[in-house]
Amino acid sequence: MGEKDLTEKLLMDYNDVFADILNAYLFNGEEFINPDNLENASTHSQYKAAEGELHEQERDVIKYYNRDKVRVHLGIFGIENQSCIDTKMPLRMIGYDGANYRMQYEEENPVPVISIVLYFGTKQKWETNLKLSDCVNVIPEFQPYFNDYKVHVINVAWETEKNKLLKGDFAIVADFFENMRKNPDYVPDNPQKFKHVDAVLKLLSVFARDERYVHITTIEGGEMSMCEVAERLEKMGIDKGVEQATLQAIANMLKYGVPEEKLLEDYTEEEISKAKKLWEQKN
Repeated sequence: MGEKDLTEKLLMDYNDVFADILNAYLFNGEEFINPDNLENASTHSQYKAAEGELHEQERDVIKYYNRDKVRVHLGIFGIENQSCIDTKMPLRMIGYDGANYRMQYEEENPVPVISIVLYFGTKQKWETNLKLSDCVNVIPEFQPYFNDYKVHVINVAWETEKNKLLKGDFAIVADFFENMRKNPDYVPDNPQKFKHVDAVLKLLSVFARDERYVHITTIEGGEMSMCEVAERLEKMGIDKGVEQATLQAIANMLKYGVPEEKLLEDYTEEEISKAKKLWEQKN
């Protein structure tokens, strides 16, 4: 599994985050899903392709739901993460859900599989290709016998009212993307503290496509707010500007023949090495 895939799943794998997402988006803010009653399920399943080979497919995050800590499964919940619209998403999702149902074939009491897709796009709302019939051509003669599977997509950046129902760390994420949709130059300003700092920043790095978030220094076990994140991003920008100015100054001195021995009196070997590469690129 690639690092990007792991990053996408990291935050949702926390039971408190997973439960908060379901409660806000599916149960209108009611605390129906208790984090303590969630249990990790296998994200892997297999299917046989047309050529007869066995292939493995993997869901993002999937959990069993039990009630009152009794290990009797009442349902299976799955969350898939998307940064762009997948016009064939119903084909993927029916494969995931079908595999989870097939795995229960020998069980005495199979349970429902409920899946949602969290879409983090901010430029276009996902309103099409939500049903199997949007992906396959069903002639009129087949329609009476065709089961039209539906995908439940949560447009995170557009779910203004549902986002207000979030109570934990995902509230920070939803607020971020909602504001990014309204203003692409949005500077994070949410004062609410979040506890899964590393996971939140890694998710923002992937879905906001901004690598700066993974370079923010965090304190293990400590909380942070997006206001603090913005301050650190600003400092990183200032520090980078200072570094670039320093390297340019060294490159200019190299250009005019200042020996490296002399430069070492004021600069480090690493700075001189970087400046030499900068000078070589420009020449």
